[in-house]
Amino acid sequence: MPKEGYVERFEKPIKSHVELHIEQGPVLESNNKDIGIVTGIVGVRWLKITFIGKQSHAGATPMNMRRDPVIPLAKTALKIRETALSYKEMVGTAGYIKVFPNVVNVIAGEATITADIRTLDLTDLENAVQKILRSAKMYAQNEKVGFNYSILQNKDPVICSQSVMQAIKQSTEELGYSYILLPSRAGHDTQNVAKITKDVGMIFVPSKGGISHSPDEWTEWEQAHKGVEVLKNVLIRLASNIKS
Repeated sequence: MPKEGYVERFEKPIKSHVELHIEQGPVLESNNKDIGIVTGIVGVRWLKITFIGKQSHAGATPMNMRRDPVIPLAKTALKIRETALSYKEMVGTAGYIKVFPNVVNVIAGEATITADIRTLDLTDLENAVQKILRSAKMYAQNEKVGFNYSILQNKDPVICSQSVMQAIKQSTEELGYSYILLPSRAGHDTQNVAKITKDVGMIFVPSKGGISHSPDEWTEWEQAHKGVEVLKNVLIRLASNIKS
């Protein structure tokens, strides 16, 4: 294993890391800003929650004799949204739902939902996950259905270095570009590099319409050029600080 601050291909330690990326969201465009100075990359928890009920006929089974796993699933979907809204700067998504056997006239035997929870605050992240799981378990018990879960992804937040953020701010101001501070709610290579050096930072340029992971994803060439100019100046500034 390489020593802390080193990777096998380099003989000297990595002092700083700066990543230029499209925002992948609507904040810069909606605020009419050229540059986003990233304050940190959110932590992420992916949960897979499964409710196991009793598959039976939709017409022949009285309402009070059902063990329907879709009911706790639906309540959990709402709980994910409610929980995310109760914390500052948190987002929560129920992005995947699967019902078996997924037939119109059959009460499902099994229902699965995922939760994607993201925030910069690690304590809030952990608390939100526990709130969702406690509620999901309670919903299952109320409907007399089984409950289990697994954690599909577990990434802690990465806070950007104040020195790198300051270098980005100064470089942006020198170039006369407008900017805003914002967190990154998507994952980036910087999260992995932060295991080698804590002196990391990111520069965002606007995404047209806030669209990403789509054929319609686009950033204007002028905006991309501004990002490159800021990155160039930041690297020169950081390198000069090392020499001094």
